Amino acid sequence: MAFAGLWERWHRGAEGIRSCTILTTNASDLVRPVHDRMPVILPSDRVAAWLDPDVEDPARVQPLLQPYDRDDLVTYRVSTAVNSAKHDGAKLVEPLQG
Repeated sequence: MAFAGLWERWHRGAEGIRSCTILTTNASDLVRPVHDRMPVILPSDRVAAWLDPDVEDPARVQPLLQPYDRDDLVTYRVSTAVNSAKHDGAKLVEPLQG
């Protein structure tokens, strides 16, 4: 699984700035109960098209920016601890009981 993203390197004097972003799209039916947007998830058969350095026309990649609505995604409730960057670790993604 890969997310569609963009990166840029800016030059200001002697210092450069590197930035990146993950693109979002409308939520799929599975994600919509949680949020109205979701990352653009690229299926493995579309990653090469997204990363192709020869593509300069945005219209060629626009069709890739769709909600991921395949059966290989599942949802389950997790702890609200995921809402704080001060928490870390595998326990954050363990399903809650009940």
